Amino acid sequence: MADLLPGVGHRLTDEDRRMLDYLRLELDPCDTEEAVDLSSWWCDGCETDEHIHVETETVICRRCGEIFENILDQGPEYRWFTGDDRNPDPTRVGAPQNPLLPESSLGTTMLLRKNHGNVMRKIKRYHTWNLMPYRERNLWGIFEGLHVRAINAGIGIGVLEEAKRLYAQLSALCVCRGTQKEALLAACLYESLKRSGTPRRPKDIATIFQINLRHVTKGLKQFANLLNMDERMGTRVVAAENRHNTNTMPAAAGGAAAPVVNIESRRAKWDSISRSTTTFEHYIEPFVSKLEAPRNFTGTLVMMTRQICTRADDMGICPENTPPSLTAAALALACSALTIQKSIQEIAAVCDISVVTLHKCLKRLEVWRQNLLETK
Repeated sequence: MADLLPGVGHRLTDEDRRMLDYLRLELDPCDTEEAVDLSSWWCDGCETDEHIHVETETVICRRCGEIFENILDQGPEYRWFTGDDRNPDPTRVGAPQNPLLPESSLGTTMLLRKNHGNVMRKIKRYHTWNLMPYRERNLWGIFEGLHVRAINAGIGIGVLEEAKRLYAQLSALCVCRGTQKEALLAACLYESLKRSGTPRRPKDIATIFQINLRHVTKGLKQFANLLNMDERMGTRVVAAENRHNTNTMPAAAGGAAAPVVNIESRRAKWDSISRSTTTFEHYIEPFVSKLEAPRNFTGTLVMMTRQICTRADDMGICPENTPPSLTAAALALACSALTIQKSIQEIAAVCDISVVTLHKCLKRLEVWRQNLLETK
């Protein structure tokens, strides 16, 4: 209290002291009293616990000055203990753990200083070589290459992390080298994009990885087979665990029904995530953004293209065409209705489909032009 009202601390009443304590707590945002339970402390000299507080990580009585305990900080130590010699010191907290590289995340770092000899340098070199296992070192290099390709292609971090997780999960089931490894990695990125609701065509994935489209198709087939294998292995493990639980758990506690519930839940998750298909909704906005239409027509063009695709899908006009082909034809029809000067060749080049396919699909839509463009 003396630091607030110097010279008058000995003349304050108990009510004044309580008021000053309250004001001090309000003015001091760094007080850590809330993090410490003070209900178990009692000052025998003052015969009260009203003046027990925490100051600079120490539990004291502010009235008589008795020290009860020094609190040890249990949190991470982020400070740097730099000496007067200005030598660099390492941080006290390491990098966060990577669940995809569990063994490498537990490693330590050895520092070298100027006065260390060749023996210490050799120890550091050997330690660095053995810090990361071969498989995790290989995965780390693959992830770094995938990161560069994804960033250059404008793919988000969330999609990238999901692709890494899929590859780490499936690559443990088989040995892939060369083009087969690139194809499996491309399939993981393709599946990750599809799960995030922003799918891309196999052609685009082949362009990102600079491999033939045929290899991407093979990679997608291999991805489906490995995912089925992983799902079956997981189901067998869960069934075995549940059989063990059934033998040790009474039926009334859910032991008999547990295997069915777990298998059905995994099957429902598989159906909702892995078997989702792409629709025209996934291609409308990317195609419109690449078309470079006038800015004031962009919103109207997206809405009209979506309307044409929805009605054409409901009426079953082009059931044999893929979603990109239907979207490109609907975009061409919308440009014609809005008098936007874009030729079929330009739209086909933007959507990366053949002019013949676009012309055939557009010809079917033209027959129902009035029904597709009318406003309700």
